[in-house]
Amino acid sequence: MSPETSATAPTPAHAPSADGPHTDHHRLRTDLAGLWGDVLGTGPVDAAADFTALGGNSLQAARIVARIRTRLGLPVTVAELFEQGTVSALARLLAGRPRDLGDVPPAVTPAPGDGPLLAPAQRRLWFLDQLSPAAGAAYNVPALTRLRGPLETTALDAAWQDVVDRHEQLRTVFTLSGDVLRAGTTGDRAGLDLVDLTGHPDPYGHGVRAADERAARHIDLATGPLGRLTLYRLAADDHLLLLVLPHLISDGRTLDVIDQDLAHAYRRHAGRAPDQAQRELTLAYRDFAHWSAALDQERALGAWRSRLAGAPTVLDLPADHPRPATRSHRGSRLTRTTTGAQRTAASHLATATRTTPYAVTLTAYATLLGELTGRQELLVATPMDGRPDPALEDVVGFFATTVPLRLRPCGDPDRPGALRRAVRETHGVVLDAAHDQHMPFEQLAAELAPAGDLSRTPLTQVALAYQGPRRPHARLDGLDARPLPVDNGTAKFDLTLEIHESGDEFEITAEYATDLFTRERAARMLDRYLEILAMVVHAPEARDADVDVAGPGRLPAARHSAPAGADPRCLHETFAETAARHPHSVAVTDGTRSLTYLELDRAANRLAHRLRAHGATPDGLVGLCAERSVDLVVGVLATSSPVPDTSRSTLGTPPPGCATPSPTPSAASCSATPPPAPRCSTAKPAPSSP
Repeated sequence: MSPETSATAPTPAHAPSADGPHTDHHRLRTDLAGLWGDVLGTGPVDAAADFTALGGNSLQAARIVARIRTRLGLPVTVAELFEQGTVSALARLLAGRPRDLGDVPPAVTPAPGDGPLLAPAQRRLWFLDQLSPAAGAAYNVPALTRLRGPLETTALDAAWQDVVDRHEQLRTVFTLSGDVLRAGTTGDRAGLDLVDLTGHPDPYGHGVRAADERAARHIDLATGPLGRLTLYRLAADDHLLLLVLPHLISDGRTLDVIDQDLAHAYRRHAGRAPDQAQRELTLAYRDFAHWSAALDQERALGAWRSRLAGAPTVLDLPADHPRPATRSHRGSRLTRTTTGAQRTAASHLATATRTTPYAVTLTAYATLLGELTGRQELLVATPMDGRPDPALEDVVGFFATTVPLRLRPCGDPDRPGALRRAVRETHGVVLDAAHDQHMPFEQLAAELAPAGDLSRTPLTQVALAYQGPRRPHARLDGLDARPLPVDNGTAKFDLTLEIHESGDEFEITAEYATDLFTRERAARMLDRYLEILAMVVHAPEARDADVDVAGPGRLPAARHSAPAGADPRCLHETFAETAARHPHSVAVTDGTRSLTYLELDRAANRLAHRLRAHGATPDGLVGLCAERSVDLVVGVLATSSPVPDTSRSTLGTPPPGCATPSPTPSAASCSATPPPAPRCSTAKPAPSSP
């Protein structure tokens, strides 16, 4: 990417005048082609090339839009860029458009004075840190890299000090003076902490575990420097490099910035000529903090009220443990890699729908959550870049914003192409939210979420973060650098999916709250997500009725008459078949409790054994008295099913000492209508009673 000018640099000679439209269509098209190429890393693009076919995503679109506003002075939205699709079409749209930026946020300009300033979002994270050290640790941002080759530790130490000197946020500390939170700087040197593991019998395994443990430590925000760099020496030419930053001064892009700056400084201190000049920083985080504090949020707040009016702010996934009164932030992580070139397939679907792979993966996630909960709509949190000016792209700091997306699982089940429509709809929701992404999350939560509930995150309890390639700039000259995942034993939400691109595949990590879920359940949810994602990307043209997207977790819709040729099998037989195929999908929910097919099968078996022990016979009558609840369904299955032969059962396990033989049930217990094949649906599951 070529060096860029400041947002406050003089307007190009061929840009529109201060009060008039851009009249030179050819020059505008040339400018746009150059801006696209800067962001996409391709050089000037063909004016007829489609943005999504070039591999463009929503983050890159936002960066292009920021450049158009700051360099050309023209108002444009991310949605318009996707709608037009090509440089030529966008140039036609913008030609003749006046320079009235309307409700676009103002430009970022240098803040008066000197020294660090606090952004509104930083206050929220500081408060969370003070509320609970565990919450602070959950918001640590770790980065682990394995370095193989001849590492010059003195050069690395000096390079890290250069990076800290370059970025004020890495020298910033936060203190409370009376009732006022203040940001200041520390003069303490940011040293490299060296840990020698060469004498350990398993230096790599021990080093990874030590890195996980160090990444989980609470960072005192009043004592700097806040960035901690640790080097674990495994052998003379093998090291693990761990960087841990508090989220208060960093975000995902910050890691890319540090990777690039550290590589540049290391090359210089190692005595090698830098491969290119380092870009001068024309704006600092304090300028962004001043800008964000001065934003008029009334219009944005009104837009968010409209978007989220009536949206459900509580989403309870099927859990193994009761939700504690206060979140502990304890968590764990699981990672899976897709198969079948799913990232490539997602890119093809994104190109066909003029969306992004992010929208594809988000649609699959909404479908999974709908399957697990039966919800017709839900809120999913997602991070956005939050940098409003190109001059801030190389600045370290906490710019990222969290926005709640109001999503509908799946789409219309009765027409072909529903999956594509669902992806487009999700994409539209993302673009709409991006327009008002600078609204502080805590302000949204205060307005729209119930107050005082410390058991869950406000507004939404699930999140998805599409990260792209894992730290593509992690490299040091003369070394083989490979980024590694870190599990610091924390979770910010009940369930978060992190999506990384890895060649033709996705590497997908589930971060889950261990207060709620066992590792087995988290693994089932992640595996089911991979199944749904594969269905979405490989069958975009299929009718939803022919694709098992909604999966076995949905109860079939009730039918009032049997179609011709209906399966004459009994209810317990069709249930057993479905349960054997999908034991860990949700079978029934009543809004308070949920049971998987396996759990429902076991509960019905236990009740059937108790009924048999109390004298119930195959042809006898058993009365059921229950609310419309999970218990009623358990009762129906228990009375219509034979007591299973445990020597053949693959699901239920009766209590020890119970008899296993069972007579055949009466014909009266048989269902005239088999359940239909699962299909994609936005409807709620059938009621919990038959």
